Amino acid sequence: MDKKVIIFSSRITHPAVWPNTVSLAQAISRLGFPVLLCDINENNFANLIDCQTLIKEAPNTLAFTLGIADCGLNTLDEQGNWQPHPRPASVPHVSFLFDTPYNFPAIQHTLDHDIAKHIISMMDRDSLRYMDIFHPEKHKLFLPVAGTEAKLCLDDLMSRERPIGLLYCASNWGIDTVRAWRLPEWKDTAAIPLLDDIAEYMMTHSVTTVRAFETILHLRGLDAPEYLLHMRPYFWPMLRYIKPYRRQKAMSMLLAADVPIHVVGDYWENTPFAQKITIHPRVDYTEFLHLITQAKVLFSDMGEFNNGGHERVFTAMLHGTAVMSEYSQYLAEEFNEGKEILFYDYSGRAQNLALLPKLIHDDAERASMARHAYQKAYTRHRWINRARALIDALALLYPERFT
Repeated sequence: MDKKVIIFSSRITHPAVWPNTVSLAQAISRLGFPVLLCDINENNFANLIDCQTLIKEAPNTLAFTLGIADCGLNTLDEQGNWQPHPRPASVPHVSFLFDTPYNFPAIQHTLDHDIAKHIISMMDRDSLRYMDIFHPEKHKLFLPVAGTEAKLCLDDLMSRERPIGLLYCASNWGIDTVRAWRLPEWKDTAAIPLLDDIAEYMMTHSVTTVRAFETILHLRGLDAPEYLLHMRPYFWPMLRYIKPYRRQKAMSMLLAADVPIHVVGDYWENTPFAQKITIHPRVDYTEFLHLITQAKVLFSDMGEFNNGGHERVFTAMLHGTAVMSEYSQYLAEEFNEGKEILFYDYSGRAQNLALLPKLIHDDAERASMARHAYQKAYTRHRWINRARALIDALALLYPERFT
């Protein structure tokens, strides 16, 4: 394929973003597309401007462009202010999300861009329904972040010494003592009982914010889309409330299971758990991969992607590490529970944490699970799989770009 692909990203963000962008770029290149990978902040934004000039002046040389969130969608005007980049209507653009579309501080400005051929990729299938209601003008694609492949073969991975019993990679946001929707500035008192019910539901059910809102509204007989539309301002504060609650709940459950816990992430030092766990500071992605290969079991909350996938799960599997994950409907369809993965939740599957000590200490059982999971992840959850799905979607929607 002679047409190029421009991918916009940034090194100045979460440490997993740039390495995974590089992996995606390499996978697209393997499919025959020359790729220009642009760090939007590099060389005082000169690379960004060069790539945006290419889009403007030579659109027919491009198959499509892709940006992580809103990377590449804005440009500097003559006064040095950021403005939406005017782009030819003919060039499709993919906004690749590493987060939910209702993380308003990080994502909303991405969705507000008026682009003629715009695909939004999402990590969770429930987010597709959210986008259908709130952004029907956009094309959508379920495309969870893939796993990073190991540099070692499976046999070498399985023969490694693994001194870390259980590794949990998550920062602790802390739990808000006041539910934001109860603060005076919200003023929508009619929504408070609904929101309290949604919060309580999410405390005991491993579901997404979208699914929880839909469920509670349905129980109240409020099934028409306009009621969910009215609740849109509350998606982000609900996620902001429930995500740290679930992480601290998960930590309490782990401690009750009496297993040695290593945590990688910020802000655990000042929690009641600090003296009972081994805390690693935030690390770069290379060190994260090293820690994965040091661990017997990766424990992963889903960050509320409960009908989607998380790269930590796939990456751990591709590094020969057994996985216990918070329940995800999508992961349950992809992997055989008990054979390739273990799940926990906040009700019936909470008892599965009692299986962790045996999984950590029984090398044969753990190796069997890790080998089966590796094979499945290698077949279905590498970046080459995501690149193929992305190209298939673009070719179906915009066949003229691929001829």
